[in-house]
Amino acid sequence: METCFHLKVLNLGHRFSADERDFIETCKYFPLLEVLDCVNTTEVGIESIGRSCPNLKHFGFCNNLLIESQYEFNNSLALALTKHMHGLHKLKIGEDMMDDDGFLAILDACSHLQLLIVRNCLHLKFGKNLEEKLIKIKLKYFNVLDYDFESR
Repeated sequence: METCFHLKVLNLGHRFSADERDFIETCKYFPLLEVLDCVNTTEVGIESIGRSCPNLKHFGFCNNLLIESQYEFNNSLALALTKHMHGLHKLKIGEDMMDDDGFLAILDACSHLQLLIVRNCLHLKFGKNLEEKLIKIKLKYFNVLDYDFESR
């Protein structure tokens, strides 16, 4: 595969399914990528995407977790974002297991964030520290949506 220097936007959608190793390898061919939406990524994937796509400004992921089986919080993806994607302007996170500390780490590291969308992150409690941080930073758009599991 030749390097796809022209590609700047890649939206894989929620139905896309690929082995993460193949996906990571493929991202190496998109060095000018600025927008990426993907599913089921890990901290290794985020690290590799961050290295392969240094111009990335908009990143979105949804892990499509089996929510009922995921009771432990896990900030590994949030911490990978803070190390490898600190230039983001837009971030969409879906079905991640981060807690307030992971979210605070993202807000501290990604100082260019203007738009932030969070969906179904069950361990976010929006405690005092997180609320204060959200008030202090100047996001143009912030949206949180949690699915009501009790009504299923």
